[in-house]
Amino acid sequence: MKIDSDLVKEYLGGDQAAMNELVNRHIKSIYGFVYRLTGLRNEAPDIVQEVFIKIWKNLKRYDPKQSFKAWMMTIARNTSIDWMRKRRALSFSDLSNDAEGEYFEDTLADSTPLAEELFEKEETKNLIEKEIEKLPIPSREVVLLRHSEDLSFEEIAGAIGKPLNTVKSQYRRALIRMKESMHQNKH
Repeated sequence: MKIDSDLVKEYLGGDQAAMNELVNRHIKSIYGFVYRLTGLRNEAPDIVQEVFIKIWKNLKRYDPKQSFKAWMMTIARNTSIDWMRKRRALSFSDLSNDAEGEYFEDTLADSTPLAEELFEKEETKNLIEKEIEKLPIPSREVVLLRHSEDLSFEEIAGAIGKPLNTVKSQYRRALIRMKESMHQNKH
């Protein structure tokens, strides 16, 4: 399988199929990120379309030295925030740094899960998803980029334009906040 930067070079060299491959390779990831960041189920496809139009228009600006996925996620993030500002009159304070989290504890997959275990895992996943939705947008995007998109903290810092230590602090505070909220909901 070709790496993303090679596909970009091929597309810029005139190979239309390379762009199709890039879109097909990343559309689910971009859609998932956009939907989970904005919570706009009906508008997510339109936002994703706008993201890919911006990627296409700016492909010549992509620097192959950086992660293509991080570059795309930067565009997806900025497009989503612009969309929310337009649609919901999102206040600038909603996008500022905020206090939050601690690390998720991963559940170990059992090779032969029982029905109750599957139900409990799904219930836990849904609970975590709801807790992520409660986070302020800056914290939500850091958690989503880290866990859903598997970006490094360095890639996240580049994608959202914040210092590395700020990203790490935001992530940690977001997880602490989620853990505390989940603990409160159990009692």
